[in-house]
Amino acid sequence: ELAIIAIGPLTNLARVERRRPGALRKVRDILIMGGGIARANVRPYAEFNFWHHPEAAKEVFASIAHPVLFPLDLTTSLCFDATQAARLASVDGARHIGAWFRNAHAALDNRTREFGDRCAFLHDTFPVGFLLDPAAFQVKRVNLGIEAGTAEAGRSSVIPGGMPNAWQAFSVHTGLIDDFIADLGR
Repeated sequence: ELAIIAIGPLTNLARVERRRPGALRKVRDILIMGGGIARANVRPYAEFNFWHHPEAAKEVFASIAHPVLFPLDLTTSLCFDATQAARLASVDGARHIGAWFRNAHAALDNRTREFGDRCAFLHDTFPVGFLLDPAAFQVKRVNLGIEAGTAEAGRSSVIPGGMPNAWQAFSVHTGLIDDFIADLGR
């Protein structure tokens, strides 16, 4: 069984579906980091992955049965801090790159603060975390709408009523990052 983790604009998946209609329905899981229900990052109304190619995002969600969405609302709920970076750098097998890893985290942390975020967020790791430990997440069925071809192209929103077309991850175990670091050390 195949699982796809999408952490960028959905252009490639839309292209697959256009070339081979129904191909995405054969995939067991499509886990998508994208969109924002109450949060945005590239425009006041949109997250980058959906904003960059909103038509593709809309097409993919219309083509698949059970996508799981990890929006900014969720991915900004956990911080990756200096203590975690130091613990990760000290895990057996990573010690030889420990100094590099701590420096990389410091640069990431500085960059995220320049963007006005309170800490470093690991947006793209959430779908991976779900694949490894789905019980750490809470999800709900939603009717997800994605604006395309409008002045607010890329806006994603939950539309009350209607037929649900996605699972939305809305909560995650707060110790998820620490748990993964601990698992690496075993």
